[in-house]
This record gives sequence, C-alpha cells and structure tokens, in this order.
Amino acid sequence: MLLHSTVDTAFLESSYKPINDVELAKIVAGLNNAFDVYKRAGFDEIYLSIIPNPTTVLYPTYKQFTYNNLIPKIQNHPALKPKVFDCYGLFKHQPNKEKLYRPSDTHWTSTGRDLWLRTFNQVLVKHMKQPRY
Repeated sequence: MLLHSTVDTAFLESSYKPINDVELAKIVAGLNNAFDVYKRAGFDEIYLSIIPNPTTVLYPTYKQFTYNNLIPKIQNHPALKPKVFDCYGLFKHQPNKEKLYRPSDTHWTSTGRDLWLRTFNQVLVKHMKQPRY
C-alpha cells in the first residue's frame, strides 16, 4: 500500500515531508492561476478536488512520521479561489477506508471511485438547483 516516494521524506511527493508557508503559497498561486485561466475561458464554476494517496488516508502516522496535512492546508488556505470538493475528508472518515485503494498500488478501487463520483454528483445537483443571476 505504501509507495516509497509517498513515505520517504527525501522525495518531494512524500506525505510526511514538512511544507513551509512559501511552498504552500506557491502551490495555491498555481491553483489560482489555473482557476483564472478557466474562468476567462468561460467556465461558470471551478472545483478543486485533491485526490489523497493511500498514505495520507490510511497511515497519517507511520513510524516516526506524521502526515504534513498538505491537503487540508491547501483546501483551507485563505487565498485559494476555486471551490473545494473535499475528497480527503470524505475518504478519511470512511469506516472501511482500506477498501478505497488497491492493495498493489496507489489507485482507487471501484469502491473509492464510486464514492467520489456519487458524492461529487450530489454537490453538482445542489449547485444546479441554485438560482443563477
């Protein structure tokens, strides 16, 4: 379940590698840039859904390491422009989280994919029912 690069803090992709405010601001600026591009292209709504790897959901603490909370830090950043669909919170609070990921890699199972799709479709239905001005 654990991919070496998601655990080893020598890798940028590590869920346990500390992230400072400057790095976080750069990530948010990049996401805001993408948001602006799609808004200018005419999209009415842009949602951000950060897909958590199994390490963040199944092993928030591993050996001497603790998850760096990158996903919540991005999603709750005051400068973030896109609306957030919180897949991390959704997955983290599932009773059988280990069934969301394939045991051989970091990809979702059909259970994980269906959970995300069903829940996101509910968000879209609510959005579509809101009056537009």
